[in-house]
Amino acid sequence: MKIYTQDMKIKLLKRTGRILLLCALVGLGITATTFHQVFACCMLPRNYEGTIRQNTQEAVIFHDNGMQDMILRINYQISGKTAPREFAWIITVPNEPQSYTVADSDIFEQTFDWALPQVRPAPKFRLFPPLFAASAGPATDRIKLSEKVEVGPYNIQPIKVKGADALGALNDWLSANGFPTEDPAHMKYFVDNGFTFLCIKINPAKGKQAVNAGGDLEPLHLTFKSESVYYPLRFSSRQGVFDVNLTVLTRKKIDYKKSAKNLAKINWSGSNLKKNVKVSRVDFPEKLSAAYKKSAFKTLKEKAWYLNVIETRFTNRNNSIANWDSDVFFATTGRPAGSGIRFLRR
Repeated sequence: MKIYTQDMKIKLLKRTGRILLLCALVGLGITATTFHQVFACCMLPRNYEGTIRQNTQEAVIFHDNGMQDMILRINYQISGKTAPREFAWIITVPNEPQSYTVADSDIFEQTFDWALPQVRPAPKFRLFPPLFAASAGPATDRIKLSEKVEVGPYNIQPIKVKGADALGALNDWLSANGFPTEDPAHMKYFVDNGFTFLCIKINPAKGKQAVNAGGDLEPLHLTFKSESVYYPLRFSSRQGVFDVNLTVLTRKKIDYKKSAKNLAKINWSGSNLKKNVKVSRVDFPEKLSAAYKKSAFKTLKEKAWYLNVIETRFTNRNNSIANWDSDVFFATTGRPAGSGIRFLRR
């Protein structure tokens, strides 16, 4: 029988811990050399010794007649001895946004508290998700750059890639700005389908030398063309396993049958929720109403919208995002909600 001293026990525990960690990483398909890229969609500078992860992500979406407004929030946590001067976030959209603004930080809580009782009277509980990707800086002649936009805490450089030759160009751009490069296979779907990459650099607050190590930023509000309701998830294939919470307002009903494939791949489990609940914009909570007034639909005379709350759990488990052949789009059907409908009120 072998006798272990206290020092030997400590060494054994440390070695066992490393073995268990390695086994966990292998089980996730992550090797030691790629561990620092697990959360690669949230990018830190290459020379920064630390990690970044998104704790939660929520979205509010308006969609009608080929136009979409999407309001996103990132809640992040940076682990390192000191906070970096900057970090980056990449968002994919089917077409270059026509407008950028920020929304009030309370919009998600207000909207959720208003929407949930209408689709599920009780009990109240929240599911939070994470977010996606990052980047910023100069460019090469193989990339189409649009005019830079500064709004709230965001410095945004839209990049419209042009064809397969732009796969390497985007990496040139990332590298020139000091961020990790991307696997071309990870970007191919977006390049082939003409998506725009929104490369967003988050800089320190005025008078500060570094970004905050943790917290949430003002929600980013984008307006862009999209034939179907769009939610950017495919770029988040290395985000880990997470939940998603979407509040979706459409003028036509979401077609759950035609959207079944996309709902299944994000592990949608809300079949118990009421679908396509008719609501009026005059009943929107204060912060949602304020965002609506900045949207592409602010001059729309009709007041009626269909409300859907799409909650998912454990997205990227079992049905890995890396295996998806397309991003997440939801089909709509029927005629637009009319102004003479009866509204469901709380």
